[in-house]
Amino acid sequence: VEGAELRVLDGAPVTLTHTRRILMEVHAPRVTVDDVRRRLEPLGFSCHVLHQNGNSSILEAIRI
Repeated sequence: VEGAELRVLDGAPVTLTHTRRILMEVHAPRVTVDDVRRRLEPLGFSCHVLHQNGNSSILEAIRI
């Protein structure tokens, strides 16, 4: 789903309520880590970057 990360999150509201941990590769400039944070943090997730290489980041989100 490269470039469609936000659409995947937006299409999974029920699944996300039951999710404790998410690992996601984010590909800028289409989608940024900040874009994903803005979607997940209001849902109770704490987000941080595990690894970054060029335009690609591995983001971990954990329900707090």
